[in-house]
Amino acid sequence: MGARVVVLDRSLDRLRYLDDIFMGRIETVWSSAAALEEQVIDADLIIGAVLIPGAAAPKLVSRDLVSKLQKGSVMVDVAIDQGGCFETSRATSYQDPTYEVDGVVHYCVANMPGGVARTATLALTNATLPYVVRLADQGLEALRGDARFALGLNVHVGKLTHVGVGEAFSLDAVSPAEALNS
Repeated sequence: MGARVVVLDRSLDRLRYLDDIFMGRIETVWSSAAALEEQVIDADLIIGAVLIPGAAAPKLVSRDLVSKLQKGSVMVDVAIDQGGCFETSRATSYQDPTYEVDGVVHYCVANMPGGVARTATLALTNATLPYVVRLADQGLEALRGDARFALGLNVHVGKLTHVGVGEAFSLDAVSPAEALNS
């Protein structure tokens, strides 16, 4: 459509993957405070999609930076369900989805996938079904044999295994491996 699309991330593997699948049609940039500010200042549309499982999203775009943006630019905070990644974000609803700060339009609807429920359900099913099948076939051995898969475990035999949840609620957490081997 002729848009200049820039993706910032801190995962070099993810940036390489995006370079490969989009074959140069988008720009990828290692995310730093300076790179973020440089890219955001001239953007017409900024989509914040930060996820730190079990924790609040970091505030990547400050109130001061928002004041420097072009009037009429739009910020979409997909991370609003985790507190938002823009300092000026506040949750909105489908009935009243936008508001302005310094002439910058904010769209911060909580549970954005709920607006396209069927599509979201199909996407979630496609993403999770292989894991459900693996658990059904292998049981706990699927987790014991794959440390990355085990990171999806939250509680086992009464032991909390998710550090972010433990920190949020001042509870002790153990590693998934420790819980699985007890």
